[in-house]
Amino acid sequence: MPKQSQETKIHRTYFLLQACHSERLQIPEFQQVINANQVHLLVSGTFLLSFTGSMWIYSIYPPNYNSTLPGEPYCNKTLYQFAFWTTTVGYIVIAVLLVLGCSSFLWCYWRLLATLR
Repeated sequence: MPKQSQETKIHRTYFLLQACHSERLQIPEFQQVINANQVHLLVSGTFLLSFTGSMWIYSIYPPNYNSTLPGEPYCNKTLYQFAFWTTTVGYIVIAVLLVLGCSSFLWCYWRLLATLR
């Protein structure tokens, strides 16, 4: 059996993957395409739900945990604290990721400027 070069093996693997991919595309389940309008609707809905939930949670801080007071809205303590801290931690994570992303971008930009000088 002749010895195959690495390049030949790569080409054979590539064509095999292409054949599998084209066969999968002929199956009706794989022909469904999500268009830009659906993605826009999904992102907008997620943003609106997050904003509404945040307003709902933070607007009543600190809530009434006493269910015996008449005329006052009552919140279950465990449920409210779970929602409050889950939302707060989510915003903290987003803030940290934004700071890290911006600082790494600036670091790369300054490094690129230093190499161009």
